[in-house]
Amino acid sequence: VVARRHRGAVAAPRLAPPSVGSERLGAIWSAVAAQLELRYEEQALRGTVGEVSLELRREHRGRRGVFLIGELSYPDLGLELGLHPARGFGRRWLAGRGARVSLGDERFDQLQRLEGRDPEQVTAVLKMLLASLDPFLPVAAMDDRHLVVERRDGGQRAQKLRRLATRLLTLAREVARARGAIPPPAAFVHGLASWRELAGRLGAELQTGA
Repeated sequence: VVARRHRGAVAAPRLAPPSVGSERLGAIWSAVAAQLELRYEEQALRGTVGEVSLELRREHRGRRGVFLIGELSYPDLGLELGLHPARGFGRRWLAGRGARVSLGDERFDQLQRLEGRDPEQVTAVLKMLLASLDPFLPVAAMDDRHLVVERRDGGQRAQKLRRLATRLLTLAREVARARGAIPPPAAFVHGLASWRELAGRLGAELQTGA
């Protein structure tokens, strides 16, 4: 595992991709990339959805086998967000700087640790994304700049690879939508109209997350 540091205390995962290792596997990945209008480069599928960048790659985990890792990168949400499994390997990947937040879903709260600065903002964003976070594409970690999903799979079957890449694209669209719909911090709710008016006068964009 190679960790990459970004602004602040959050460490985003950057797992070194293994060698694809065969022309057949490379051909499968190239074909899926072409079908979904993605790029196949440096042994990974890459693309963009608005301001969200997407990468799907393979990772060897020794005795645990080969995993497909999907990573979305996007402009800072400004939420001091941290989401990772309550126990296990993923907990070491990312850590939020905010306080513990309960989503109100007993199973989710038991399995995942969610952190953020403003509980109402964080729960609003996560509830918008939950429909795209299904068992086929479990989330490993999320912070203000990255969302990482993983699935134990060698990426050797075109149908399964295409299915995962398609769901990752859907999730990227949902992240882009959620980013634009973040409610303002509670202290600024009543003054939101004035802030929008000021942003309009300045020719600026109001980012409600921060």
